Amino acid sequence: MLAALPREAFPDVQQQGSTLSVRYRIDHWMFNDAAGRSAFDRNAAQIVPDLFARFPLVDTVGIEADAATVDIRGHKGRAVAASVEFSRRTAAGIRWEAIDTASIEQLADAAWYGRGFERTP
Repeated sequence: MLAALPREAFPDVQQQGSTLSVRYRIDHWMFNDAAGRSAFDRNAAQIVPDLFARFPLVDTVGIEADAATVDIRGHKGRAVAASVEFSRRTAAGIRWEAIDTASIEQLADAAWYGRGFERTP
């Protein structure tokens, strides 16, 4: 199911009602890198349809990637770098095998990308 993610990503899967959420870690350098954005989108394109296929009672799948941060005072923490959410209805209308990862944001019911992950026109 989460084979798209490396073991060191420490994926955490939780279900609340009809919503299934996956949260995993990315390397801090990916937080400000186009390769990180592409990797997140590619992972989402593999994970979302798989979760809907495996969990027929789930209506919504959300995926978040978080990265280590250090603030101006040197305090360490973690922050969400990117997130997407798909409803079963939306996901059913997508040809996942032919998806261009650049379109994940437009296809998702909700999408958010942290600073550094925004696409430049």
